[in-house]
Amino acid sequence: MFRSYLIIALRNIVRHKLYSFINIAGLAVGLTCVIMIALFARDELSYDKWIAGSDQLYRVEVTFHPPGRPDQAVAQIGMPVPLAMRDQIPEVRAATILADEHMAITVNDRAFSERVAVVATRKPHRESCGRQ
Repeated sequence: MFRSYLIIALRNIVRHKLYSFINIAGLAVGLTCVIMIALFARDELSYDKWIAGSDQLYRVEVTFHPPGRPDQAVAQIGMPVPLAMRDQIPEVRAATILADEHMAITVNDRAFSERVAVVATRKPHRESCGRQ
């Protein structure tokens, strides 16, 4: 039974070459899109999962509301904000500030000017409260 279906399918592919090519190419493109979307979703959902306690990580954003333009969400905050969070929110254990900097990088005898992300970590001072 399966053999007869396979023979009929191959005969139709040979008889209608252009139509078969369009169908097979469409199937290949569709499957490729599905695989790429699934890989992208998997990557986005697994972000920071390798860090212990990743369910307790949060990102603070600032949203600017310029007049006449769409809102702009920025993940960079001022330096005093993590200190204030540490002092006023007891659940905050540590804070990290991510900032873009232009730096000169030297590799062997070649110098490059690159934009890099600089991370500053601040641990809370809660010894008086008994929390770490």
